[in-house]
Amino acid sequence: AVDADVDPAAFPMESMDVHLERLTSLLDPEGGGRIYLIGTEPLAEVNGPGKVYGEVMNVFDSVKSLYGEYPKRNLSAKWINRQLTKLGFDVFSSTLFPVEHSYEDMTKTIEEIREWVDEFDDIG
Repeated sequence: AVDADVDPAAFPMESMDVHLERLTSLLDPEGGGRIYLIGTEPLAEVNGPGKVYGEVMNVFDSVKSLYGEYPKRNLSAKWINRQLTKLGFDVFSSTLFPVEHSYEDMTKTIEEIREWVDEFDDIG
């Protein structure tokens, strides 16, 4: 999920089912076709060092909500598979690759949080 300010072509995640339906309607009804979807699973609750990144993202969500922006939530592969099944498609495979967030990922996110807070200070 990306924000519209990052990608002007971004769609709200809550309408993803409508977009999946439109996308699948473009496949040849006689010959079928393939759809490859790539995404990011929602952050899972973890213990250990990975928990720090989850906490940083929770702070980021809180800061965004002060601006009236609701945190975006990624859709799980299970949700996507259910929607495709409802549309009459067979899901042949689905692969999840673990993501390990680095120190650089966290510092970049923290810097982005600071920018949001600084902007909030300028407004208030």
